Amino acid sequence: MLDERYTIDALKEVYHARWGIEELYKISKNMIVVDDFHGRSERTVKQELFAHFVLITMSRLCTNESATRRNGSETNNTGKL
Repeated sequence: MLDERYTIDALKEVYHARWGIEELYKISKNMIVVDDFHGRSERTVKQELFAHFVLITMSRLCTNESATRRNGSETNNTGKL
């Protein structure tokens, strides 16, 4: 069934690479209610989607920064990033 061109290690790598994408999809699906867009035109719906994605990205960046600071890594001589 498996093509010999694809090793188990390569399949594991692809699976783990997709994990972040799947998590983003799950978060987006919970955050964005498709039936409840404020805009009614294609352009305003796209703007709303992009705004949601920006908020999700900013939230993840803040979460990562907070975890980094909490763990005390990547600090300079003043103790600040």
